[in-house]
Amino acid sequence: MVHQIFICESLSKDIFKDGILMANSGRRALFYNSDLGRSRIYRSQYPTSIKRFKILSFKNEKNAKKACDYINEIYNDNFIPKLIATI
Repeated sequence: MVHQIFICESLSKDIFKDGILMANSGRRALFYNSDLGRSRIYRSQYPTSIKRFKILSFKNEKNAKKACDYINEIYNDNFIPKLIATI
C-alpha cells in the first residue's frame, strides 16, 4: 500500500508598500510548536530554523486542502497542498 504525505506550502510572493517592492516572503509552510501541540498553527519560512517548530503534515490531500483553505480564508494567504513524500 502506498502512503502519501502532504504539507501546506505558500510560494514566494512580493511585498509592496506604496507601490515599492519592500521584500519577498520566500517559501512558507504551516508549522506547530512541539511543546503546545497542533492546536496552534504558525506560518513560517520553509525550512525553518526554529527548533521547536515541526512541519504540519497530512496523510491525504483532502485534509491538507482543508487546512490550507482555512488559513487562506483567515489570513488572505495562498497556501496550497503539496505532496512531499510517497512511502
